[in-house]
Amino acid sequence: MVMMPGPGYQARGEAREDSDIDLLVVSPDFAKMPFHRRFEILGTAIARVREPIEPLACVPEEVQLEKLSKASFLYDVLVQQKTVEYRL
Repeated sequence: MVMMPGPGYQARGEAREDSDIDLLVVSPDFAKMPFHRRFEILGTAIARVREPIEPLACVPEEVQLEKLSKASFLYDVLVQQKTVEYRL
């Protein structure tokens, strides 16, 4: 599952030319990987796109809304009305 954009200028419609895109990628495949390996994989994919993307890689268990602090970045992403969800 890919959710975008997260909370930020893009989601609020306030993007500037130098604004990045927050991208949350949720996959059970990330469970087998150390945290840094998740970012290596996303970084390689994002480098091909050549857009200012700020990725966050999570497993499904990490994005259960009821378990998140309301002060967390993930909570903000999940409650954003303008967040778009894609299932691959």
